[in-house]
Amino acid sequence: MPGPRFWDEKLREALTNHHSGLCGSGDAWWLQQGDWRAFLDYENELNGAIANKPIALLCTYPFSVSKAGDLFEVARAHQVALAKRQNEWAVIEAPLTESKSERLDAANRILSLSKREGQVLYGIADGLSSKAIAFKLGISIRTVDVHRARMLRRLTVRTMAEAVRLSTLVPRLGRV
Repeated sequence: MPGPRFWDEKLREALTNHHSGLCGSGDAWWLQQGDWRAFLDYENELNGAIANKPIALLCTYPFSVSKAGDLFEVARAHQVALAKRQNEWAVIEAPLTESKSERLDAANRILSLSKREGQVLYGIADGLSSKAIAFKLGISIRTVDVHRARMLRRLTVRTMAEAVRLSTLVPRLGRV
């Protein structure tokens, strides 16, 4: 992965050739799940390296093989995030930084869940289907659905995406 020096050199070349800035793109189709944390660290370092410079980068991610929580990590690591779902584009908004109070609130809300509801939440955040969660926990799919509904009420959120976002704000809290 090109480091900050690479982008500085490419920007110098572009400006020397009378361009007003630099545009680039990259994809992460090669990325394995075990590399995800290191890659996001790189993305955050890159954001700092190109800040306030005439550089625009477009990054693409294979969400078909990513966990549900990865979506929020990507949105948090970028100034703007777009996602295509059912042939429509949508802007994904996530705060650039979370305050301590927001993380504390998320932790308190997640701790209000029963052990099983927490396990279901983290299973969903890990990209597991209801069927896979049911198999892993030794319960029925219907029971998983009941836990999902209770979890949404206890977390005071309307969608699973909001619930997964809360789960990304705090450590796993010993639920898995």
